[in-house]
Amino acid sequence: MKIVPVILSGGSGSRLWPLSRGLYPKQFHDLSGIGNSLFQQTVARVCGEEFEAPLIICADVHNFLVLNQIEDLGLKEADIILEPQPRNTAPAITLAAQFALKKYGPCRVLILPSDHLIPDQKSFKDRIIDAHQAVKEQKLHATFGIRPTKAETGYGYIQLGDQLNGHPSCHYVEAFVEKPDFDTAQTYLASGNYLWNSGIFLFDAETLCAEIEEFEPAVFHACTKAMETAKEDLNFIRPDSDIFSLSPSISIDYAIMERTQSALVVPCSYDWSDVGSWSSIWQVSPKDDAGNAVLGDVITHDTAHSLLRSEGPLVAAIGLKDLIVVATQDAVLIADKAHDQDVKKIVEDLGKASRQEHISHVEIFRPWGSYIRTDRGPDFETRRLIINPGQRISYQSHDLRNEHWVVVKGELDLIIDQNAQRLLTGHSAYASAGVAHSLYNTGKEAVHVIEIRTGAHISEDDINRFHEKSI
Repeated sequence: MKIVPVILSGGSGSRLWPLSRGLYPKQFHDLSGIGNSLFQQTVARVCGEEFEAPLIICADVHNFLVLNQIEDLGLKEADIILEPQPRNTAPAITLAAQFALKKYGPCRVLILPSDHLIPDQKSFKDRIIDAHQAVKEQKLHATFGIRPTKAETGYGYIQLGDQLNGHPSCHYVEAFVEKPDFDTAQTYLASGNYLWNSGIFLFDAETLCAEIEEFEPAVFHACTKAMETAKEDLNFIRPDSDIFSLSPSISIDYAIMERTQSALVVPCSYDWSDVGSWSSIWQVSPKDDAGNAVLGDVITHDTAHSLLRSEGPLVAAIGLKDLIVVATQDAVLIADKAHDQDVKKIVEDLGKASRQEHISHVEIFRPWGSYIRTDRGPDFETRRLIINPGQRISYQSHDLRNEHWVVVKGELDLIIDQNAQRLLTGHSAYASAGVAHSLYNTGKEAVHVIEIRTGAHISEDDINRFHEKSI
């Protein structure tokens, strides 16, 4: 039996604001500038003959974002479980193990956070294979510890125990240790007997479920019942929300790893980062001669050891040192590298002020593509729509607004009041209030459309409300 990779895609990555936001968190961004997001890199890492199709756990609001990024990789097979509510890692992993057992029978599940950076894929796979035989033979649990390169206080640690007979690359876990203070971390580093806890695990699925039932029966029973009544919708598996909500919120570390007698750890020496802060992004990024990590439209003068990134406007930096500057289309972050952990506090303040900049970007993603609101007044709104190949905006009508579309790139198919037509680049169409319509893209490239909405002054809720009709 091959390994079933389980990719955990929850989390908001609030310390990487303003790039990472609730509706588009850090794992779905290309933080390293190589062309693929952290999530896509994680999926690609477990595509090979050693692995079954990936099993992805994500929030409902990210479902089509996950699907689109998988399709961009050309991956034809994947299972996606939509976690009804965030309940930490133990319930999510339990859902995955139960699904894997039902689909594959006795198997091993490899648990992978979706937001890690591991450039050396060969070494990563080699360590997985090292652990797989031990887990398969003895039905143990394996975690993967990173050999520390500095006295890091932001990670938990694992104390190495004795080697496992017949498997020299595997050690028993002596102890799990919480995040230490700096002096303690220096002691761990000097001893050579402690590893960073990476949060990557390889479980025997049957043993995992048995121990979840033993140690956390409320988690086990909520997940079991939620999966028994799960619904399948397109590519998604939807566990019962009401039942799943009864599960306690607990991490897999607390639920299993710190209580089991079956824990192994595999020491890993490859480069690894959970890219949890802008300083960590700076550390793993290519730098210029002055030590600056620069991405996007940026000009520097007399600036050193800084991270400078723009997702839109030109950023000009003069006389800066050890700073973080990140500009998106609607927000700019300026921070001392030594205080980048406090970015999370800014996100909390935005939430308290009922602002939206921590939730969504200017570009809003939808199942059919995305849109950018370009202007808005009391009785009008303009948007740029990007409709992906093979996708369509549902057949709908609006009581209070008119809509006018101008195609600026590609060819757009429309149905207006049950009449089909095709618009070429530069052509336009109009639907008055109350007229049912649908936009769709039958081509192989994205269609770009300027949409102009006009009508009476109405609330945002009213703007987003429409009547579904069948074609």
